[in-house]
This record gives sequence, structure tokens and C-alpha cells, in this order.
Amino acid sequence: MTTKVTRYRWVILILAIIVLGYACLRLFDMNQRMSVLEVQRLSRGPVWFVTSVEFDTLRLNNTLLKYADDQADSSDVQTAFDILWSRLDQMRRGVTLETLNEYGVDLTVYNRLASLLETTEDRVAALGPNDAEQARALVGAFEQELGDLRAAGLDVLQASLTESNDIRVDLVAIARTILVMGLILSGATFLLFVVFALDSVQSRRSLREQKALLQEAHAADIAKSQFIAVISHELRTPLTSITASLELLKRGIRTQSPATAGRLVEIAEHNCTALRRLVNDLLDAEKFESGKMEFDFQVVDLSRMLERTIESNKAYAASYGVEIVSDGIEPDVRIKADAPRIDQLMSNLLSNAVKFSERDGKVEVNLRTDTGRAIVSVRDHGRGIPQKDRSRIFERFQQVDSSNERERGGTGLGLAIVKAIAKAHDAGLTVESELGKGSTFIVSFPLAE
Repeated sequence: MTTKVTRYRWVILILAIIVLGYACLRLFDMNQRMSVLEVQRLSRGPVWFVTSVEFDTLRLNNTLLKYADDQADSSDVQTAFDILWSRLDQMRRGVTLETLNEYGVDLTVYNRLASLLETTEDRVAALGPNDAEQARALVGAFEQELGDLRAAGLDVLQASLTESNDIRVDLVAIARTILVMGLILSGATFLLFVVFALDSVQSRRSLREQKALLQEAHAADIAKSQFIAVISHELRTPLTSITASLELLKRGIRTQSPATAGRLVEIAEHNCTALRRLVNDLLDAEKFESGKMEFDFQVVDLSRMLERTIESNKAYAASYGVEIVSDGIEPDVRIKADAPRIDQLMSNLLSNAVKFSERDGKVEVNLRTDTGRAIVSVRDHGRGIPQKDRSRIFERFQQVDSSNERERGGTGLGLAIVKAIAKAHDAGLTVESELGKGSTFIVSFPLAE
């Protein structure tokens, strides 16, 4: 899971980098277009210049007419003439001239006007108090250019309107680009947020996993300590009994009666059997854990096997003051199984039930068939299993109450072996329990075809 999250995080991060790179390119392009528009905005002066030239020409003519009617003096004429000349000179230089050339406007009329101003400059400067006719002649010369000036101005205005429309289109495109860039940057921000969120989730998951591993290690350490304590008890008790029996036999080999000697041998034999069973449980648990346990499946009579197992475990139960009783065993129930392993499974269930039964209690065994399965139940009337412990009782070295295990015997391997054998036989395994009333272990095997 962690590897998958890491892979997705890198994919999202690379995608976010690509999106941001694209956004940067688009913003650079938009900056270039804005620079062009800024130049175009600054170059819109030609409309003002051409209209100003036309206006200043009209004003010069009007001033000349007033001079002819003796309503203005020569200085007024000279001022109007200088303003027109200055305006025309500015229009024919720099950015304004370049823009007019880009518009494709015919500049002939402005060139003629410049030539006219050059040829009339001395005449305007020489105007005296009685030069009304000279002033009217100048008015006629400038009036000839007014029509062409107006036509040229309209051409410049039309070109400017076309340019303004292009600018408007570019501005709309830029506005859309800004909108798209906003969406792209929002998407990139979201992707980066997802990356950081995944990092956060992964960090929290790693912390939880580390905590779980620490808890498991702690639980395993506790289980190990309990297991060592139980094994020490399980080994020490029979070894002590065997040693004591052999010591008594050694000391009284000549004086003790055969009955007494036979009893001591029986005790030693019983404890040797217990030791062998303990070692076998340890070896079997390891084989099941490593998957090296071998099975020999044959069709067997489960009914007869169960009866034999009950009989063989009655003496063990009696040592605890418990009786194993048959609560109904359906005859001739056949399953496909490894007989020794089934006997081991049943013996472990019975010994477990016996150990958790009160003295003078009973363990009830039942076998029935239902919907193609053979169902075996083993019920005790002990203290029951708490709900929180039912999920772990089938794990190795797990015990509901380790103090009781040391009192009554057991390694915590029996139910783990039961679970492994049941799984190998495709059998279901459940437990029903009620505190203070006992527990029922149920195993269901597929019937043999």
C-alpha cells in the first residue's frame, strides 16, 4: 500500500510540475502580447495629431481672415502659423510617422502642407498693417489642402478603429487566458495539496504501522515470556515426577513390593507420555507454521474415530475430576481426512475443554450431519471466554488466563494446532461462549462423496 501511495504521489507531483510549466509559458506569452498592446496604446497619437493638424490649419485660416478684416494683428497670425508648423513637424517624426506608415496612409497631403509652410513662412513673417490682400491669398492656399487633410484624417481614424478592434480581440483573448491560467493554477494548487495530503496520510499510516508493530512486538514478547514460563512448568513437573519415581525405585528396588514398583513405573510412564506430547505439539506447531506438515487423506469413519478419541481421553479427564460424555454421535459419518491429525484435533479440543471445566463437571461431545457437512461440537461448562479474547485463542502461545494454564497445564499450542488441522481439511472452526456458563467449539467437515 505504501509503495502504491508513493507511486501516485510522484505521478501527481510530476503532473503538477507540467501544469505549472505550461502556465509559466502561457504567462510569458501573455506578457509579450501585453507589451505589444502597450506599444499600440502609446501609438494611438496619430489620430490626435492628424486631427490637430487639420484643426490648426483651420485656425490659421481663420486668423488670416480676421487679420484681413483688421480683427487680429500679425503676431496672432505668426502664433497660429508656428503652432501648425510645430504640430506637423512632430507628426512627421518618430513613433507617429512609423504608425502612419503601418496604417498605410498616404502622406502626400502632409508633405505638400509642409512645403506650403516652408514657402509661405517669409510671407507670413512679412505681413504688415495694409497686407489684407496678401492674407486672403494665403487663406486660399491653405484652403486647397483642407479637403485632402480631412480625407487623410478619416483614413487614419479608420485604421485606428481597426487597430482598436484588434486590441479588443487581443484583450478578450488575454482575459480568457487569465481565466484559464487561474483554473490551471488552481488545479496545480489542488494537485500539490493532494501530494501534501498523501504525504500526511502516508506519514500517519507509517506512524500507525510502527505503533502496531511495536504493540505486536510487545505482545509477542509477553507471549514469549508466558510461553517460556508455561513450558518451564510443563517440563519441570513431569521431569520431577519421573526423577522422584526412579529415585524411589533405585532406593527400594530390593524392599518395595511389585505393586508399589509398578505404581512408580506407571507414574514415570505417564509423565514420559506427557513430555512426548509436549514435544510433539512444539514440533507440529512449527511444521504447520512453515507449511511442512504432510497429510495422508483417506475416507475415514468419523463416528468411530470420535468414539475412540473419547475413550482414550477419559482417563486424562478423570485426573481433573471431569467426565467426557457422548451427547449424540450420528453413526457412519464419513469424511476424507488424515486420521491421525483428526484424532489430534479432537484430542486437543477435549483436553482444552477438560482443563477449563470445574471438578465434577462434564464435557459433552456431539456429532451430526447437516447440508453436506459433518458437524462436531465439544462443549464444556467452565467459566467461558471473554469476547475480546475469542479472536486470539487460536493463535500460537495465546492463553486466556496464563495463571490457569500453569495451574492446569498447557502450552497455548493446542487450539493453534486445531486451527491449522481444520484449515488443511477445509473445515469450519467456530467458538460460542458465555461467561460463567462455558464454551462450545464447533468443527464442520465436508462429507466424503
